Amino acid sequence: MNFLITLILKRKFLIGMLYSGLMLFGIIKSFSIPVSLFPQIEYPKLTIITEYENASASEVDNLVTKKIAEVLGTLQKLKRIESESKEGYSFVHLTFKNETDISIVSMEIREKLDFIRDTLPYNTQKPIISKFDPNSKPLIQIAFSAKPRLNENDLRDYLIRNVKFNFDRVDGVALTQIIGGKRRKINITIDPLKLSSYGVQPEELDQLVKISNKNYPAGQLAIGNKELQIRAVGEFQNLTQLSDLVVSFRPNSGVIRIGDIAHLNEDFEEPTGYSRLNLNDSVILNIYKEPGKNSVTVSNEIRSNLSQIKKNLEKDIDLEIVYDESDFIENSINSLLQNLLLGAFLAFLVLLFLMRNIFSPSILILTIPTTLTLSFLFFYLFEIGFNIMSLGGLALGIGLLFDSSNVVLSAIERRLLTNEPLESSIKEGVSEVFESILTATLTSVIVFLPIGFLKNILGLVFSEMAFAISITLITSFIVSCTFVPLIVSILYARRRNINANNSKIIDAISMKYIVVLEKLIQSPKKLIVFITLLFITSFLFLPFIKYEFFPEIHTEVYNIDYESKSGINLSIINSNVLELEKHISKSFPHITLLTKVGIDKELTKWDSEESSRGNKAEIKIIGLEKEAKSKIINMISEYEKKFDSKIIFTEESSGLQKLLSNNKKKSISVQSNSREILQNFALQIKRKFHESISTDFDYTTQEYLINFQQDKLAKYGLTTESVSSFIRISLKGLETSEMKYSNQTLKLYIKMEKRYADSVDKIMYLRLKTPSSDFIPLREICNISLIDGERIIRRNSNLYSTDIYLNQDSNREILVSQIKSELVNQNEVTMKEDGNLEDLNYALNEITISFLFATLLIFMLLTGIFESFKSSIFVMTSIPFIFIGVFPSLFFSGMSLNISSFMGFILVIGVVVDNSVLYFEYYKFYINNNYDKKLSILFAGKTIIRPILMNNSTTILGMLPILLSISSGSEFQSPLALVVVSGLLTSLTLSLFVIPITIYFFPSIASKYV
Repeated sequence: MNFLITLILKRKFLIGMLYSGLMLFGIIKSFSIPVSLFPQIEYPKLTIITEYENASASEVDNLVTKKIAEVLGTLQKLKRIESESKEGYSFVHLTFKNETDISIVSMEIREKLDFIRDTLPYNTQKPIISKFDPNSKPLIQIAFSAKPRLNENDLRDYLIRNVKFNFDRVDGVALTQIIGGKRRKINITIDPLKLSSYGVQPEELDQLVKISNKNYPAGQLAIGNKELQIRAVGEFQNLTQLSDLVVSFRPNSGVIRIGDIAHLNEDFEEPTGYSRLNLNDSVILNIYKEPGKNSVTVSNEIRSNLSQIKKNLEKDIDLEIVYDESDFIENSINSLLQNLLLGAFLAFLVLLFLMRNIFSPSILILTIPTTLTLSFLFFYLFEIGFNIMSLGGLALGIGLLFDSSNVVLSAIERRLLTNEPLESSIKEGVSEVFESILTATLTSVIVFLPIGFLKNILGLVFSEMAFAISITLITSFIVSCTFVPLIVSILYARRRNINANNSKIIDAISMKYIVVLEKLIQSPKKLIVFITLLFITSFLFLPFIKYEFFPEIHTEVYNIDYESKSGINLSIINSNVLELEKHISKSFPHITLLTKVGIDKELTKWDSEESSRGNKAEIKIIGLEKEAKSKIINMISEYEKKFDSKIIFTEESSGLQKLLSNNKKKSISVQSNSREILQNFALQIKRKFHESISTDFDYTTQEYLINFQQDKLAKYGLTTESVSSFIRISLKGLETSEMKYSNQTLKLYIKMEKRYADSVDKIMYLRLKTPSSDFIPLREICNISLIDGERIIRRNSNLYSTDIYLNQDSNREILVSQIKSELVNQNEVTMKEDGNLEDLNYALNEITISFLFATLLIFMLLTGIFESFKSSIFVMTSIPFIFIGVFPSLFFSGMSLNISSFMGFILVIGVVVDNSVLYFEYYKFYINNNYDKKLSILFAGKTIIRPILMNNSTTILGMLPILLSISSGSEFQSPLALVVVSGLLTSLTLSLFVIPITIYFFPSIASKYV
C-alpha cells in the first residue's frame, strides 16, 4: 500500500489526469445506459393460447387442452405445467427452471405443436406462444377520436393508413397495436330458401371461394430469347367478380352464381369489445418499446412524431396521451436523484457543522461525484441500466460513500495534529486504517453480492440493486485509498494551523462520551438491564407489524373492474358500464376515464388473460384525488347491487408488483385425478362453510346442447361435423377467405340472414342438404336442450384442480386448517399451494440461505483478520441491537415487513459490523503502544467517536430524504430507509457503550486479537 501512496504523491498530475479521464468516460457512457422503470427480467414462463371458437369448456379441455398438455409435458427443464379451459379458449401455462433459455424452448414447443396440429379440431386456430413479461405494459397509450369531418366508423382504418406507420419507424418501437374501432369485412349473406331451391350447401360455397380466390403459377413460356412467367389469376378484384363466381350449373336453371343465392355487401365485424375516452368512443394506440431501449428517449421521439401528426391531421381527429410510462420513470428517477443530491447536501452540512472547516467536508463531498461517475462506467460495462432498483441502490448507498473516505481523512488529520509531516501523515494514515476500511467494504459487499447471483424471482428483480450497491462501495473504497490522498496532498499543502480549525463540537462530544463510558465501566448493571428490557420490548411489537412480500407502490392510477354473470349480452354490459361512467364523470369532472369493455382479439395474441374478459370491463381513472376514493367506493357498491354484478375498485399495480405479489392469497387450490370426486368435495366444502367461500363449480354458464340421433344421421348419410358446420354458419358465420377491397385487405364471411336463425325453433326448421341431394329439416336428425355448463376447467399436471375462493372478510389460515382436516379422510383429493406462491416461498428460502451464507463468510473474514473466533462472535453480537429500534419504528410508522425492509437489514448489518471492527482496530493500536486495558478502551473510544459519528450521521442524513419522500416510487425505498435509520440510531448508541464494557470485563475476547 505504501508503494501505491508513494506513487500517487510523486505523480500527482498523472493520477489526477487518470481520474479525470475515467470520470469523463463515465459521464459520456452514462448517456448510453438504458433508462426504464424496472430491470429487464426474463421470467421462465410461457403460456400456450389456443382459440376454439364457440366450444364449451369441457370440449376445449378434452379436444384441445389435454392434447397440448400431454405433448408438452415431456419438455426439458419443465418445472410445472398448469392449464385452464374456458369457453372458446385453451390456456396451457408452462413454468421452467431458472436459467432456461426461453428462445430455444419456444422453438421446441413450436415443433411439438406442429406435430399434433392435425389432431386438433379443424376450426381450431393456430396456437400462440405468449411470453410472460412483467415489463409488457405499453410504453405509451394514445386515445384517438373522430371529429365531425371524419366518419366514426372509418377511424380505425384512418389510423392504419395515416398514423400507425409514423410510430412503427421510430427507433426503439417494437410494436404499435390498435385497440378498438370497427373492422370492415365483406359479407356473403346466403338465403336458405334459395339454397334449397338451387340445391346448394353453405360448405360448398366455402370450398369454392377458398379455391377460386387464389393466383396460381402456371409455368414458363419461351418467346424468342426470353422466358416469360405465366400466372393464372383468380383473386377477386371487386364485389362484381365475387358475385359472378359460378357455383354450379343446372340443366333447367342454367348457371348459378353466388349473386343468385346470396347478397354481397361491405359491413363491419360484430364487436367483441368497446373502448372509450371520457364517454366518447375512441380507438386506443398501444405502443411497446424494444427490450433494452431507453424508455425516455423512445417516448420523446414518439411525442415528437405525435405533435407533427396532430398538426397535420387536426381537422380529422382528436388525440390525447392517456398513459406514458416515461412520465412515471422520469418522476421516479428525478425523485431518486433529488434524494441523492439532497442526502449528499445534508451530509455535507453535518460534516461542516461537526468539523468547523471547509477543507475536510470539501474533500469528502468531492468523493461523491468521483465515485458516482466511475460507478456509471462500471454500470455500462456490466450492462446495468438506470431504473428504480439500480438508482435506488445508489441513493440508499449515498451515505455510505463517505464512510471509507471519512475514516482515511480522520486518520490523516489525527497525525497532522501531532505535527507529523504531510506526506508521512498520508502514508501512515492510509496504512493505519487500510485493513479496517477493507474489512468494512468486504463485509457490506459480501452481504449484498450473493443476491446478484441468485437466479430465482428475487435474484432477477434485485440483482441490479445488489450489483449497484456493491459496485458503488468497491469504487468508494478505491477512491478513499487513492483519490483522497491525492486531494489531501494538494489542498493541505497550503493549509495552515490545523489545530485552530479542529472542531470543538467533536471534542466536546468525545469528552462527554468518555465521562459516561468511564462511569458505565464502573457500574454497568443498569445499562445491561436497560438494554435487555429494550430488546425484549422490541419483539413485543413484532406480532402487530404488517407482513407483505412486496410493498405497495402507488401509481395514482385507479381501476374499476366490472364483471357480470357469464352469458350476459355484451351490449347490456356496455350499457351498464356507460351508465357508471356517466355518474363518475358527473361527480368528478376533472378526471380522465379510459374504458375498455369486452375483449379485443388482437390483444389475445399478447395477453393470456385477454380472452377471459368477454364478460368484463375496466374503467381506468387518471387524476383522481385520494380523498375521493371513499366516494367512488360507495358509488360502486350501489351499482353492484343494481346491476347484480361484481365491481371492484383497486389501484393499478405494475407488472413487477404482480410478479412479486401473491395474487391468490384469497384462494386455495385442491386437486384430484377425478373431476367428479373433485366436484363432490367442493360441494361438501361449500355446504359446510356456506357464504365464506365459493368454488369454480359455483360459476356456471348456460348453453344449448345439440343431441344427434345417430340412426337418422346414418340413414341420411350425414356426420356430426357437417351438421355442426351448417349450424355454425347459420348462427355465427364462417370466415372463408380474404380479398383486397378499397386499398384494404378485408375478410370474407359466409353467413345467413339473422331472421332465419334468431330462435331455436327457426334453427330447427333450417333445411340441410344430404349426400343424395335431398333437403331435410334439422329437427329430423337432432334436438336442442338448455343446460348449465362449466365456465372453467383447471388442470395441474395430469390432475384436475379447482380454486376455493375466500370472501374478503374470511381468514385464510383458519379455513386452510379446516380444509386440511376435511382432507384427512379424502385419499383422492389433495391441497396444492399456488405455483407462483410456491416460487416466491422458494425464492425467500433461497435468499435466506444466501443471507446466512453471507453471514458465515463475514464471520470467516473477521476470524481471519482478528485471528480469534471469540472476537468475531463478539463483533457480530452487536447486530441484534438493530431490532431494538427497527421493530418499534415499523409499528409506529405503519410500514410493513417486506423484501425492501429485509434489504435494509442487510445494509445496516454491514454498517454496524464496520463500527465494531473500527473500534477493535484502535483498541489494538493503543494496547500495542503499551497503554493499559482501561486507557486503551477509553482512548480507542475517543479516537473512533469522530469517524463513527460522522459516518453514521452522513448515512442517516443520506437516507432521510428517501424516508420522508412522498414522490412516485418512494414506497419501495421508504421501508428500507426506515430500517437503516432506526437500526443505526439504536445500534450506534448502544454499541458505543456495550462493546467497550464487554472488552473491559471479558478481556479474553480481544486477547488473541492483540
